[in-house]
Amino acid sequence: METPQPDKTGMHILLKLASLVVILAGIHAAADIIVQLLLALFFAIVLNPLVTWFIRRGVQRPVAITIVVVVMLIALTALVGVLAASFNEFISMLPKFNKELTRKLFKLQEMLPFLNLHMSPERILQRMDSEKVVTFTTALMTGLSGAMASVLLLVMTVVFMLFEVRHVPLQNAFCAE
Repeated sequence: METPQPDKTGMHILLKLASLVVILAGIHAAADIIVQLLLALFFAIVLNPLVTWFIRRGVQRPVAITIVVVVMLIALTALVGVLAASFNEFISMLPKFNKELTRKLFKLQEMLPFLNLHMSPERILQRMDSEKVVTFTTALMTGLSGAMASVLLLVMTVVFMLFEVRHVPLQNAFCAE
């Protein structure tokens, strides 16, 4: 006579949920790497038609990839240059903005007495101190050094993916067999 087996569906569900938690925790822990790889994959997909276009024109693949990556780096450098120039212009205009804001706050206080503003314009401007803005932006620019390291890793990954993209159909055919 057989003994009845206990129902293990609860155990299976619990095991599947535990596996899901472990997988999601791993994805969360590797989020920085996964984001870098997905961004590199995006750039490789976007830049591959340019590489293919150069190859059709008779340029060898390594030279075509070098040309495309150099053009991409020049475009990124130009973008960073434009952003830095805009940032410097903003910093130089900040005292003028503060004076203009003070003038407008005084006018607003005179024109709208029913607002019953309890803070003087000087006190409001103290909270928007230009030195704090400069300190914040300096810290922001310091953080860009870490971003540059990420960009370097991104460019190297894109180059690797562009070199390997021609082998993908062969790998798919090999895996299908």
